[in-house]
Amino acid sequence: MGLRRSQISIGNYAHPLYSFDRFLACAERLHIQNLELWGAGPHFYFYDYSDERAKGFYQKIAEKGMKVICITPEQCMYPINIACNDPVMRRRSIDYFKRGVDFCRIMDCPMMLVTPGKGYFDRPRQEAWERSVQALREIGEYAHSAGVRIAMEHLTQMSSNVAVTAKEAAALVQAVGLPNVGGMVDTDMAGRIGEGVADFLSAFDNKLAHVHLVDGMPGGHLVPGDGVLHLAGQMQQLADAGYAGFITPEVMHGNYQLEPEKALERTVRWMEEVFARTENGAKQV
Repeated sequence: MGLRRSQISIGNYAHPLYSFDRFLACAERLHIQNLELWGAGPHFYFYDYSDERAKGFYQKIAEKGMKVICITPEQCMYPINIACNDPVMRRRSIDYFKRGVDFCRIMDCPMMLVTPGKGYFDRPRQEAWERSVQALREIGEYAHSAGVRIAMEHLTQMSSNVAVTAKEAAALVQAVGLPNVGGMVDTDMAGRIGEGVADFLSAFDNKLAHVHLVDGMPGGHLVPGDGVLHLAGQMQQLADAGYAGFITPEVMHGNYQLEPEKALERTVRWMEEVFARTENGAKQV
């Protein structure tokens, strides 16, 4: 069985210069019903939203027959870091993700993405590792009570000393030890260290919670075809493994922000073509 068009979700990553209504109109034109909500300004920064305001925000999505399949809070920049050495920043970060779980509940969203954070690179890595495990466990337990799954996304060598490789990510998830905390793969970030979908499928025993599909040089979070990664082959690997979850093109390079609809349309068309070929088991390159 190959990958299906119904597995495609798109996020508002490429639309920071435009309204969320513009993004919804783009999704509607592309006939995409599954949305990944980037929890960041100017659209949906958590601390700008009460429960009631979030319900109104979600109503616009639901009225179009769309659903939020994943909330991805902005977390790769200060002040969010669950493995931080500073206890005040770390507690704020954990509470921030718990707030994200609250929004998942409001929006009937089954999943939230969390990254492992980082400690000071001049301190022992094990310290940051242990703080990340503890934080992910606390967030995961809170999410479990809300029926929400946590997709733990690996980072890069420049942004984390906790989980970069597929094996490190899998070891972290295993250490957390919760059934609702799983691993995922971002094809661009994996490509930066010479890894890909196959490495993450192997490390997680073919059980991935989510996938971010993006090209790279490596690096850049580009539209498929704008970089050098062999993405069609990686999609075939997902199909061969029976992956049935969502696949979001996290297209967010600044080159696309003036004309985000063109970037997303090119991406969705690429996905439609490649996904159709995976159903026949065609070997991609």
